[in-house]
Amino acid sequence: MLTTTYYSNTTISPNSLFYEVLELSLTELETMKTLKLYWLPEGIVKEEQVEILVPKNGQVQDIAAMLQKKLELDDETASKLRFYESHMGKFYKELEPAFNVAGIQEYMSLLVERKPNEELEMEEGDRFIHAFHFHKEPSKAHAFGIPFKFVVKQVHTIILSFLVS
Repeated sequence: MLTTTYYSNTTISPNSLFYEVLELSLTELETMKTLKLYWLPEGIVKEEQVEILVPKNGQVQDIAAMLQKKLELDDETASKLRFYESHMGKFYKELEPAFNVAGIQEYMSLLVERKPNEELEMEEGDRFIHAFHFHKEPSKAHAFGIPFKFVVKQVHTIILSFLVS
């Protein structure tokens, strides 16, 4: 309900009632959590904000299923999704498929990307490097953008020794 408000010699009727028709019942809506996440279809170059409604007692794998349906992703792409949280432009943690939705913090940015092939083909000895963008100093106050990680392959060196007689 609105109270009477004056805007340049016009008034809004105090008898106005504005409402929204929900697709769910209120009891069902109370068991849900709205998540705003960033879908990175082409890596950190392009981002799309997506808003989905998930059960509070659900898991990250449930988010993946809803995201697949909403973005119309094929099964292969949906099986290779990585969910991670960032805060103030820095990588915070990667979320496993069994991670609870209730554990996702409101102040964190939730990012979703397709795992690159180099990560799917990792070998023993390969490592990840976490990276982020910063201005002048790599402090929290100067970090910006979307953090990312990449694979560094282990380089094998072979030293040959020759016996010279």
